[in-house]
Amino acid sequence: MNEVLIVENRRYGWIVPFVTFLLGICLLVIIYMMYTSAKWEDEMSAHLPVVCMKITYGSEGLGTVKYPDRIYAEYLGKTYNFSMGRKYYRSLSGVDTIAVHFDPASGKAFLPTTSARVKHYTGLYILFAAGGLLLIGGGVSEFIKIFKKRV
Repeated sequence: MNEVLIVENRRYGWIVPFVTFLLGICLLVIIYMMYTSAKWEDEMSAHLPVVCMKITYGSEGLGTVKYPDRIYAEYLGKTYNFSMGRKYYRSLSGVDTIAVHFDPASGKAFLPTTSARVKHYTGLYILFAAGGLLLIGGGVSEFIKIFKKRV
């Protein structure tokens, strides 16, 4: 009878679960930061005034999420960068100002949204957070298996 020996790498056996655990934590932190940013924009869009910023120039990307079209606008001596989709970017051709929400306390400016971003993307936030929790749970279960083998 032929036997196949399985050689376990005891020295580096903890790296894969540790990496998945860290990826899960990073994913949860990223999702939380996205949620807080969208929630802040939702709350501020109801309270902040809309100001007109002078468009200095625009750069046309590929119209995708990775390479969006950008508008650079100036207000009170500071230049702001706005990423947007192709349809909205083309609708701004021929205009010299753009209407944005501006928070004078923090100096942040953002484009007006038509729908509540937090409510609209709640399912997506929950889905990615669940993926992060699954990565953390998988890493922890692998750590438990490794520690049980060593004991």
